[in-house]
Amino acid sequence: MAGSAAGTVAGSVQTADSTGVWLIGMRYKIMDANTTEQVAQGYKDLKMEVGATATSVMGVSESAKGGVGLDTMVQRLVQTLVWDIDAKHK
Repeated sequence: MAGSAAGTVAGSVQTADSTGVWLIGMRYKIMDANTTEQVAQGYKDLKMEVGATATSVMGVSESAKGGVGLDTMVQRLVQTLVWDIDAKHK
């Protein structure tokens, strides 16, 4: 009886993995406030890896996400752009 129950539990375990890569980019223009002339422009992008794992045992599901969120990536992108602009256009 125990062997039959163990076989049923093992047969009902399902695991699914999915991953993806997003490319988040931002363009910028620097304008001279006095003349409204464009002084510089540029582009920066960052890769964001998104992963998820889902496990189901006997109808009970659990899932987990990996990586950082979109809001964190946008914050990193803006910080990187500010650093680049500050270094190049002082």
